[in-house]
Amino acid sequence: MKLNEQIKAKRKLCGYSQEQLADMMGVSRQTVYKWESGTTLPTTENVESLSKLLNYDFMSEYNSSISVKSPVTAETAASAEQTAKRPSKKFLVAGIVTGVIWLILSFVTYCMGMMVFSNTEGYMRVSTSSIGKSEFYIFLVLSVVSLALTVFFIVKHALSRAKNKKSEVEA
Repeated sequence: MKLNEQIKAKRKLCGYSQEQLADMMGVSRQTVYKWESGTTLPTTENVESLSKLLNYDFMSEYNSSISVKSPVTAETAASAEQTAKRPSKKFLVAGIVTGVIWLILSFVTYCMGMMVFSNTEGYMRVSTSSIGKSEFYIFLVLSVVSLALTVFFIVKHALSRAKNKKSEVEA
């Protein structure tokens, strides 16, 4: 059996999905898919990690796969793995989008607060809106939730980058 078939069989035997195995190894799900489909080969370090996680020695299959493959394919495997280790930008984009939403909600909440809680003694208040305190509090809660989501997504992105830098240093 080839290395890619062995990896797939042992992963399924251990009851892991491709995504679970990828998370445990610090690589993307696509990288595990490429290993299992035979498109690329894992690095020696990843073969050792696979051996530990799946309780099977893959080194003999790996060594025979290396001797069969050309050096260009081994380089391609290493470059594909480096690409897979790049941090995902989806958390950064989500953080920026929720940050913009937070800014808009904060501005609207501030304006509503000025209308609802303004001091009208001695001043002629001209207002055509019927904004009450309940609408103000709803916007206030939405603003706080949006801020919390912004912080969450940006911290998640930062942790993802730190994890990738740590794995690069260890490699």
